[in-house]
Amino acid sequence: MKKNSPRTASLWFAGALYFNSALLLLATPIFTRLLTPAEYGTVVLYTSLSTILGIFATLSLSSGVYNIAQIELKSELTQYTSSMLALSTLATLVTLGVFMLAGQFYPSLMGLPPHLLALMFVTFVFNAAFLFWQSQQRFNYQYKAVVAIGVLGSLLGVGMAIYFTRALDGYRVESRIFFAALPNLAVGAWLYVSLLMRGAVLYSARYWKFALALGMPLLPHYLAQAFVLQFDRFTIEAALGKASVGVYGLAAAVSSGLVLLTTAINTTWVPWMLRKLHDNHHEDIVRRATDLMAVTATIAAVLSLLAPEIVHLLAPPTYGLAAGVIPLLLVAGHVQFIQSILLNLEFRHKRVYFITGASIFAAAVNVGLNLTLVPRYGVQAAAVTLLATQVAQCALYYGVTRWRKDVRVLSARYAVASSVIAGLAALLAIASADNLPQRLEGMALALLALGGFALVRHRRQSAA
Repeated sequence: MKKNSPRTASLWFAGALYFNSALLLLATPIFTRLLTPAEYGTVVLYTSLSTILGIFATLSLSSGVYNIAQIELKSELTQYTSSMLALSTLATLVTLGVFMLAGQFYPSLMGLPPHLLALMFVTFVFNAAFLFWQSQQRFNYQYKAVVAIGVLGSLLGVGMAIYFTRALDGYRVESRIFFAALPNLAVGAWLYVSLLMRGAVLYSARYWKFALALGMPLLPHYLAQAFVLQFDRFTIEAALGKASVGVYGLAAAVSSGLVLLTTAINTTWVPWMLRKLHDNHHEDIVRRATDLMAVTATIAAVLSLLAPEIVHLLAPPTYGLAAGVIPLLLVAGHVQFIQSILLNLEFRHKRVYFITGASIFAAAVNVGLNLTLVPRYGVQAAAVTLLATQVAQCALYYGVTRWRKDVRVLSARYAVASSVIAGLAALLAIASADNLPQRLEGMALALLALGGFALVRHRRQSAA
């Protein structure tokens, strides 16, 4: 299989993800007007519950463990993949059974209509195949099929969701969720059959043991990470109602542009970084990480300072509070990217128990702060909590890598500097929400500071 360059693949993956993100943002003004804030909040809750239950339903087998398998089981990957699909399907059925049984005793756990829950679990089965195939393509920098399917799927999904949300007035929430997911669901069903037939292995004690030995200790990690990123929605719903969830969901949708970029970067960054670590080219990693931190900080600062205008374009005045939430979530997204660089190093050394322990600690802090602060201070407190959690977890990862005397994969100085610049821009955006000239001045200063950041880095590289 011919490999494309990591840079070319990264650009295409990032471009496709940004196209999808831009399409969803362009459609947001339509959905926020077709759906009430409470209905929009239901869509957000569906997504959050899907994220959490999906960890149990798929065991996150297509994540870090699968990347390791693509190196260590390269010659057996087709058989391993079909075996993982069977294991994932079994996990989905078990999760469905446990969830339905628990719902008999605690009806509030259900939270969603039965037909939406059924859709969710069908999606788990077929989406697993899509994620395995996507991971293979990205690991080998094969971007063409992934980009084509992603772009076409988004166009069809968003188009159908808008049409049927308008047409089926009594099923607006269902139409928004189902039709947006339908194209990828159809592709996933085809891939599910294809990958099973190609690998022709449903059960292999060796493959299942390999996956579960690495994956099961990481399951609490993935669950804890999901709680860090999703628990705030449930706290807001319980304390403030679904309309407030809709406001927070809009802020999260805007800030997701940065998260999508870092996701695109990570899909090619991880295999590139693993190969650089294997070849002992550590300084290459530090240089690339510094450049990427400057990019994510720039995006966070610019979007933060334009948050009021973005909200005004995307939604009616009932969503206005989102402008004070977006900047905080953007800074959290920047810190999350820094954290992911350090996390990849821990994955490389298979330190699954430390990764899990750190994530459980972060989740406990996040849950405690959300339960304490959100009922008292409102939606903005959830964003502050997420940012504080990401900073604490990032500091923990860095401290442990220094304590273990691991190779450097980033410059702490540049990580702190980029985060401070993004944080100051966020504070200015919140304090000057009604003063566009002041925010534009702040944007110019932030860009100047980040330009100086990049200049110093390149001068030091040249000197070295």
